[in-house]
Amino acid sequence: VSQSRYLLILANKGEVATEMISKCKTFIKYVPDWLRPKITVENRQSLEFANGSRIKASNTTEDAGRTFAGSLLIIDEAAMIKGLDDVWTASRPILATGGSAIILSTPKGTGNFFHKKWVQAESGQSEDGIANFVPIKLPWWVHPERDEEWKRRELADLGQTRFAQEYDCVGYETDITIMDKTVYRDWE
Repeated sequence: VSQSRYLLILANKGEVATEMISKCKTFIKYVPDWLRPKITVENRQSLEFANGSRIKASNTTEDAGRTFAGSLLIIDEAAMIKGLDDVWTASRPILATGGSAIILSTPKGTGNFFHKKWVQAESGQSEDGIANFVPIKLPWWVHPERDEEWKRRELADLGQTRFAQEYDCVGYETDITIMDKTVYRDWE
């Protein structure tokens, strides 16, 4: 008997949340038949499965995590979300009882929620004693379709500063992910 799970994806915009559900649908479409879950409810913002598991995506509001009673919280583009500290606070009860979190973002500046969590993750410390994150950087060169020619075109279009923010592994100017250690352990 499989245990049902509830996954909440929070994005900085409604259309990004919808796109996240679309990516989930694409992933499910390409898994082997024996592994593919049976979808019982499917719409633009959520998926529900025969085993009771659910995936819901929403744009981030101050109360977005408050009713979250699930297994995994994913926050996309965290550095772009104003007031994310309030959402994090609202989500703490589930995180304190064994839930996990993945926080992703292209960094944007310092002092915001994402930057603070990244610094804590790099130092191996936790401000709250609950969320111990593993920092993971995903620079442009890990993408199999990107090469030096691609980099040259992007640099010409964006310039060094914007390229560093969007693609390079330079401090907080790269595509980086913070993943809860409980999730990371499952992947080892």
